[in-house]
Amino acid sequence: MKIKKLFFFPIVYVTFFSLKIFSNTIEIRSYKEYTTLKKNNPNIIVQCYANWCPACKKAMPTFDAISEHEMCKNIICARINIDKIPKIKKELSLIGVPTFVFIKNGQQAHLEIGIKNFDAFENHMLSLIKKHL
Repeated sequence: MKIKKLFFFPIVYVTFFSLKIFSNTIEIRSYKEYTTLKKNNPNIIVQCYANWCPACKKAMPTFDAISEHEMCKNIICARINIDKIPKIKKELSLIGVPTFVFIKNGQQAHLEIGIKNFDAFENHMLSLIKKHL
C-alpha cells in the first residue's frame, strides 16, 4: 500500500505542475488587470468563461493549446471568469459563455460567442486570429 502512494503522488504532482508551466494563457483576476492588459498589449484574445459552464471547461485545454501556437507568439491569450468580474461582462455586453474577444490596439476587433463545433474549434480560432489580429 505504501509503495502505491509513493508512486501516485509524484505522478499527480508532475502532471499538475506541467499544466501550469506549459500554458501561455494568463488568468485576469481584476478589472484593473484587464484595462492594463488592453492598454499595454496590441493583440489580445480573451476567453470569457464561468465555472458553471461545461462548454467553457471543455474549451480551456484547446484555448491553452492555441496560446502556444506559433501564430500566437505576439498575442496575449487571457482568461476571465465573468462571474468574478461582472464589470467586464457589462462592458463587453456579453450574452453568453464561452465568449472569445479579440482585442487589437485596445479596441474590440471581433466577438465570438459560443462554440459551434468542438472538433473544428482550434482551426476556426486560428483562422479568426489570422483575420482579426
